[in-house]
Amino acid sequence: MKKYLIILMVITAKIFAQPINDNPCNAIPLQVSATCNQISGQINSGATASPGVPAPSCGSYVNGDIWFSVICPASGNFTVTSYYSGLNNLGMAAYQGSCSSLTLTNCAYLGV
Repeated sequence: MKKYLIILMVITAKIFAQPINDNPCNAIPLQVSATCNQISGQINSGATASPGVPAPSCGSYVNGDIWFSVICPASGNFTVTSYYSGLNNLGMAAYQGSCSSLTLTNCAYLGV
């Protein structure tokens, strides 16, 4: 099974403490299941760029990222959905590899 790390990029003007999942090695694990497992309250305010990680190829990335991880099921498919009501310039990128050696595999710009 392949493990993917997902970066969520949200551009915001507010300044907060650095989030716990500010780098790939502290990614929050997501559970793959037949039903939706929603995670609330994840923003990248106070987040920094992750050193050694290729920049996302979409959106307006400005060096603030938060990380989630997922282990791909045997089917090879999973879906990540973002509900970004009221946010601007939201993008997600998927990376494959270990947290210290990542390759960008997909990127989606979801902003307005």
